[in-house]
Amino acid sequence: MTLLRSYAHTVLFWYLFACIDRVFFVASFWSKYTLSIIDLLQTFIHGLRTDMAFVGYMSIIYIIVYCITPIVYVKKIHKIVTSVIVVLLSIFLVVNIELYTNWSAKINKEALSMLAHIHELAASSSHIRVLPVVCKCLIVIGVEGVLYCLLFLRNKKTIHKLNVDWRTKIKGSIVALLLLSTSVLAIRGGWQLTPLNPSFAYFSTVSIYNHTAVNTVWNAVFSFFDKELDNYPYEFLPLQETKDISAPFLRLNTPSNSFSLVD
Repeated sequence: MTLLRSYAHTVLFWYLFACIDRVFFVASFWSKYTLSIIDLLQTFIHGLRTDMAFVGYMSIIYIIVYCITPIVYVKKIHKIVTSVIVVLLSIFLVVNIELYTNWSAKINKEALSMLAHIHELAASSSHIRVLPVVCKCLIVIGVEGVLYCLLFLRNKKTIHKLNVDWRTKIKGSIVALLLLSTSVLAIRGGWQLTPLNPSFAYFSTVSIYNHTAVNTVWNAVFSFFDKELDNYPYEFLPLQETKDISAPFLRLNTPSNSFSLVD
């Protein structure tokens, strides 16, 4: 029962993480939300499936870690894994806000592919100030740290208070594998014929409400597995020809990395 409670707390922790992400996103673009507060609250309802899919991904990580970790290290590894994921995802969520400020799109495969064009990326984001970004990251990490302490460290019926022996580990591994099917179902979005996709969260004619409803981390993961995004109906110029055309417009040797539209 302690393991099941710990699993439930893990699900709740990462769902609240998704809600915190949505709250920070709304706070960052508050002036763009022109509809009623009811429409804003609907982003939590319509985004529930994508949030639970995100929770499903997180749960699978914990299930795998629990099953392969030696008995004596279960509690310590749980803390380390959670800390690392929280820090990385907090940075990811703040970067997503900065990206949306400039491109009006959430992080996805296409946005991450821009890392291969570091000079152009630096030129388009040179105005971003580092200090506010760092402060936002620390705020998100701090909020999640408090939440983690409340749900796990101060709760006597979670994995951190589990008396771990080999019998408990075997029983727990069996239960964890059974819970794996629940996580997979959450990732798929349910029993319906069509697997979960971003349109499941869309409900408004105003795009920012739909973007808010879609879970940020899940959206990025989905973009890597969506084959339709790889089948562009457009033809692209060869890379070298693209560089030759854009070279006159990019003055990368200047201190400000500014663009020059006139020679």
